[in-house]
Amino acid sequence: MKKFDVIYINGGNPFYLLYHLKKSGADKIITQLVDKGVIVIGVSGGGVVLGSNSNIVDYFDKKINSIKLKDLTGLNLTDIFIYPHYTKEVEEKNKKI
Repeated sequence: MKKFDVIYINGGNPFYLLYHLKKSGADKIITQLVDKGVIVIGVSGGGVVLGSNSNIVDYFDKKINSIKLKDLTGLNLTDIFIYPHYTKEVEEKNKKI
């Protein structure tokens, strides 16, 4: 990974992705590379893991954390919460839960 200028993290289940980033140590490698100027692009679930934590997804869709990941701490590469595919309908549906 160290010879690339851009890292692209695809979408998918953000909890599954976060688990494997941490388990493999890729989270630390990516953070070090960002410190050296490498650009990271995260799409959908890949964008979610770039934030400080993934609890925003759990808030809107409790079923998606099917692996019951407890530590939702993200890579902390941005100070905003990223919630892809957000719609008002999702918000209204979850107000009723």
